[in-house]
Amino acid sequence: MINLKANFTGFFLLMVLIVIFIIIAFEAPIRKESETIITIPYNSSTNSIIEEFNQNGYLEPSWLFKFYIKYLYRTKHTFVQAGSYKIPQEISNSELVENIFNRNFFYGKKVTFPEGTNIYEFASILKRDINIDSAKFVDLAVSKKFIQQLGINAQTLEGYLMPDTYYFNENQPIEQIIKTLVESQQKVIQKYSKGKKSFLNDYQALILASIIQAETPLSSEMPIISSVYHNRLRRGMMLQADPTILYAIYPRKQIFASDLKINDPYNTYKNSGLPPTPINNPGKIAIQSAYYPDKTDYYYFVRANDTSSNHIFSQNYSQHRQNVNKYRRN
Repeated sequence: MINLKANFTGFFLLMVLIVIFIIIAFEAPIRKESETIITIPYNSSTNSIIEEFNQNGYLEPSWLFKFYIKYLYRTKHTFVQAGSYKIPQEISNSELVENIFNRNFFYGKKVTFPEGTNIYEFASILKRDINIDSAKFVDLAVSKKFIQQLGINAQTLEGYLMPDTYYFNENQPIEQIIKTLVESQQKVIQKYSKGKKSFLNDYQALILASIIQAETPLSSEMPIISSVYHNRLRRGMMLQADPTILYAIYPRKQIFASDLKINDPYNTYKNSGLPPTPINNPGKIAIQSAYYPDKTDYYYFVRANDTSSNHIFSQNYSQHRQNVNKYRRN
């Protein structure tokens, strides 16, 4: 009986010590002389991520945090995003895990992509703001192998990069940056494709959204312009969309009459239906408008000759010619 009590007491004390050890490992503050920058490479495993933090005095003992993150924590959370993290001077390991999984310590520069930006302009903005290799960005954006790895069935990532404001840094792999842009865009597609009123499939809607985005900066006009193109597609009319010509002659920004006759798949004055790919990366309202066009009888529109970017819509070609003569007079 005495031995049984002694064994029980010993076991109990051992459990208490283990609990104390775990609490200290997770909750004891780790103090540094200054903030610490830790960079996580692209496609890092859980083990390599923890080892990276171990080298800087965090997440020790490593076996404990490998078990915790692999089997307990990560089942409820996303993976750690590649890139650099700025760790405060004082923090506990439990706070560290929570914050790096939620990207609260992600160390990056604010990068904004305007709506309607194409893949080349995305690359230029990233080159300017965080000095990434713009040529590699474009190469990946048209790489069939890389696009397939992202789960995208397309020839190019044009249209699949979500224009918005992000925080990136120069240590962040280009692959990870593109993945973030694509994942953000896919969430928008999933949101607006449910219950859609358009007869277009998702890729066709994305192509149309890019044209709508290029036609007008006004959110209020986008569903109307969408209705014009839906009406024309329904009747088998050519779209005759100037932005598709501009994409074909990029980077030139002025259209000449001869451009309307060029043999190019993006020339919607010669080819019926939609162009083969999106012509830019449209924003949320343009995507929504492609799925939810207004119900109208409009088949034509012309930009009003004012500073508001408004368009004048018409139901037939006769009305359209009158509007063109009226609003394009010099």
